[in-house]
Amino acid sequence: MKSGHCPCGSGKNYKECCKAYHKGSKNPPTALLLMKARYAAYVKGKLDFLVDTWHPDTRPENLTIDPDIKWIGLEIRSSEGGTQTDQDGIVTFYAKYSDAQGFLNGMTEKSLFTRIDDKWHYIKGDIS
Repeated sequence: MKSGHCPCGSGKNYKECCKAYHKGSKNPPTALLLMKARYAAYVKGKLDFLVDTWHPDTRPENLTIDPDIKWIGLEIRSSEGGTQTDQDGIVTFYAKYSDAQGFLNGMTEKSLFTRIDDKWHYIKGDIS
C-alpha cells in the first residue's frame, strides 16, 4: 500500500475515502463499505469507530486492538445483500497480517451486518 492510500484497498487517498467514516461525518452506505472501513479502522487504530459500528447486542464490553498485529492487506471474497435498500448483508473477506515475531498470517471471515436507523452495524463474524 502506498503512503497516504486508504488501507481498505480502494486505491483512493485515506482522506478521500474512509477518514470521513472514521470521523463520523459520513456513514458507510453499504455493508461492504462498512466492512472495508472497519478493516481500515483496525489498521489505523480507530477504536471509537469500531465500537460505534458494532451492533449493541454483540459489542464486546472491552474492545482492544492488539498492537503486535500489523494488518497488511484485504481481499474481498464475496458480498451478499447489504445494499442501500437491504436490511441485512454478508461480506466474506481475507485479511493478511504479520504478528509480533514478523510471521505472515491470514484469516478469512464471513461477517454479518444489519441496519439500525439507516446506519450499518457489524453483528458478528465467523472466522475460518
